[in-house]
Parts: sequence; structure tokens; C-alpha cells
Amino acid sequence: MQYTRRRNGKENIVHHKLFIILTYFIICLVHIGFSDDHDLSEKKLTLRNLKQISEEMLVDLNKMRDSKNIHILYQTIQRLKKISMQEVDVKVWPQLRRFQAELWFCVLDIIEKEINRNYDINKQPSINVSPPGPYPSGIAPEAIKEPELRKEYEKAIEENSRKIKEHKYQSMLRQMEVEFPKKLQTLLIWFYARDPDAIEELKRLFEKYKTNKKLSVEILKVVKEERIRNKSKEDLHLRKDAVKEMERQAQKELRLVKEIAKAEREKMDIEMQLKRMRAEMIKEVYRESKK
Repeated sequence: MQYTRRRNGKENIVHHKLFIILTYFIICLVHIGFSDDHDLSEKKLTLRNLKQISEEMLVDLNKMRDSKNIHILYQTIQRLKKISMQEVDVKVWPQLRRFQAELWFCVLDIIEKEINRNYDINKQPSINVSPPGPYPSGIAPEAIKEPELRKEYEKAIEENSRKIKEHKYQSMLRQMEVEFPKKLQTLLIWFYARDPDAIEELKRLFEKYKTNKKLSVEILKVVKEERIRNKSKEDLHLRKDAVKEMERQAQKELRLVKEIAKAEREKMDIEMQLKRMRAEMIKEVYRESKK
């Protein structure tokens, strides 16, 4: 009886462990299934998720303006580059292309508008603030005993920090003003050299965002050249395909000619055999008639 209880107890433990393992396995499968679906949805770019991404970017860029945090701008540009490399829904590619191009133009527009043209970039703010009164440079505000002097010192530090932040912000914006158009040029050439042709759309975007004339002319020139080059490649592929098809047809016709020639030879051989058989039969009849 005791042995039976032990045995039943062991079986229950085994069943319990198997149940836990099976449950864990099912949870893993479900998780993998959802993960795969999520990954697939991220791989293919659609108008719906692009609009959602653009809204998120707008929020981030507004934060950048308020906080003067230029790193938000860099993160936004990196995100735009990543999006442009995603697989797209071919059916809505023209709309996706225009939407993405507009996002890039908007970022350029924000960079240009955020730059303070009256700001003297060559005038750098001080690293340290001289404290008021008989206190040494670099002293902590808490070490100043007089409340009025301490408050004045804290205000001066805060103002100097703002100046340092503004200087860094304006410096980085000017750097981006030089670098970003190159990225924009590469992106627009990549977009508009592809089918379907949308040169006129690109021209309208240049007009809408008042793009630098020299830059827009250069981009349009390269896009047209790339489209001609791509068309030439397509024509070359078509010609190669046509030549291959002609070669296949020629080989097919040659095989047919060889088969006909073979059939003709076989026919001639059969006719020769019949003639020989007829001649043999005539000879045999003649010999029989002589007997």
C-alpha cells in the first residue's frame, strides 16, 4: 500500500513537470508567432505606419526646439535613413516616395528655420563664471554665505549655461546645414531615379520648399542621368533576352531540321530495303518458273 502511494506520488510529480514543460513550450510558440508577425509588419513600409512615424518625428522635433537638444535631430535623421531602406508596398510606392521626400524636406526646413542668422557663432561663452564679492573663481554657490550674492551667482551660472547650450545648438545646426543637403541629395536621387517617373513632382517639391537653386538643378540633372542609365540597362537586358530567345528558337529549328533529315534518311533506307526485297522476290519467282 505504501509502495503504491509512493508510486502514485512519483507519477503525479512527473505529470506535473510534463504539464509545466508543455505550458512553457506553448507560451514560447505563441510568443514566437507574435514576434514574427511584428517583425514582418516592421519590414514592409506602408502609408499607415509611415504616417504614424511622421507624427512621432514631429513630436520629437518639437521637443528638440524646446530643449535645444540637437541629438534629437540626429536621431530623427537616422530614423529617416532606416525607413528609406525598408521594403515597401509596391502598390503605394509613388505615395510612399512623395511622403518620405516631404519628411526629408521638412527636416531641412526646420534646420534652416532654427538657425539664428544674427547669432555670432565666433563669440564663445565663458567656461566659468566669476563669483561676486571676495570669493575665488569656481566656488560652489552653496559656499557663498550672503543670500543676495549667492542668488546673483546662481543666476549668472544659469545664464552662462544657457549661453553655452545655445552656442552648441547653433554650431551644430550650422554643421547640419552643410551636411544634411548631401544626405537629401542622395536620398532624392535614390527615390526619383526609380520608376515610375516623377520628375515633375520633384520639381514641385523644390518650389514648395524653396530649395537652393544650385542643389535642385544638380539633383534633377543626376536623376535624369540615372533614369537614362537605368533605361539603357533595361533595354540592354531586353535585347539580351531577345537574343537568347532567338538562339533558343534557332536551336529548336535546327533540332527540327535534324529530325526531318533523319526521318528522310530512314525513309530512304526503308525504300531501298523494299526495292531489294522486291528484286529478290522477282529472282525467286523467275527461278521457280525455270524449274
